[in-house]
Amino acid sequence: MTDRPHMITIRSSDDRKLATALMTDPVVFAVELTPTGLSVQTAQLGVFRSHIAGASRWAGVRLLEVVSADESLESVFDYLVRR
Repeated sequence: MTDRPHMITIRSSDDRKLATALMTDPVVFAVELTPTGLSVQTAQLGVFRSHIAGASRWAGVRLLEVVSADESLESVFDYLVRR
């Protein structure tokens, strides 16, 4: 389950600049500009979380929201498997 793609939704002060910065990160394999922000895919959610602040700082962009779209579903799955 940890190798599966994770979808992260991001809102920032400049989504295009942030998208450019994130595309250079090797743990990111897709970035999409949406009407409400960015949609990012990664198979390494923990590593991505540690990189997002640096990427936004490098791009000079302020993060407004970072939400893992499937994190709660993963938590439920982990709970059921460990029972």
